[in-house]
Amino acid sequence: MRTALVFIFVLIGALLLGAILAYPVYTGLSLFSETTFHKVISRTTLLSGLLCSILYLRYCGLLSADGLAWRRGRHSKKVMFVSGFFAGMLIIVVLDSCLILLGIYQFDAGVDTSVMKLAQVGVKALLSGMLVGLIEEIIFRGALFGGLSKKANATIALFVTSLVYAATHFLKYRAVPADVEIGWFTGVEIFPAALFRFSNPVTIDSFITLFILGALFALIRIRSGSILSCIGLHAGIVATLKYFNYLTNYASGAQYDFLVNRYDHQFGYLASGLLLFAMLVYYLISTRLNSR
Repeated sequence: MRTALVFIFVLIGALLLGAILAYPVYTGLSLFSETTFHKVISRTTLLSGLLCSILYLRYCGLLSADGLAWRRGRHSKKVMFVSGFFAGMLIIVVLDSCLILLGIYQFDAGVDTSVMKLAQVGVKALLSGMLVGLIEEIIFRGALFGGLSKKANATIALFVTSLVYAATHFLKYRAVPADVEIGWFTGVEIFPAALFRFSNPVTIDSFITLFILGALFALIRIRSGSILSCIGLHAGIVATLKYFNYLTNYASGAQYDFLVNRYDHQFGYLASGLLLFAMLVYYLISTRLNSR
């Protein structure tokens, strides 16, 4: 019971801290450029999640590189990251190819496909993927998984962290009305409205996909003993998705449209099946390698 209460306290603390920090960060950024409060609070919540997860790891007595699973496995750190990155790219290339073949997506003839533009998009996608992969994997498969697996066990840690990972992607802050004066507690006040996606049953397929994706990351963390491959895999998935989204458009009304989610038009039953297959392949390969 104590383990569950502490874990819940960490999650609540991260949300509250992110909501409160949004005001001073927003005020500071507004001095240099135009920005929106709901975008700022999304970033501060991510950073507070990183801070609180590290503190949780410290509470569990695991605040170290080994506690974060920041170590090499059978291969060097570079090889683990790069192999994970290309595996992430492969997963999305297969998924996106299926979406195009099924007529759910189509290439956008109006986008700029010059070498310079494609390179620019590629660099931005790569940097975004690496940043998201690094921060989210340190939070979920590094600190939270590491601490929870010590207090409970690896199976519980896999299930709980995957559940939380999926849930955080449904936290969507909406724009603050222009007539509302932004203050220290504005982030806390708009938090209930940020949960609107949880009340819509049509998001269940996307939630399942994200849960399976989190479970895949956790499985890799368990069997490799490192989060480096997780970071690479995460970065490859995010970067390739961003590149794909630049080059293509969603074609509504396709015959197999039910295979993707109504909101993001990508994650859904097709993606879930592909990720389950990827989990099976990884499990079989890792089992064979570990038996040597």
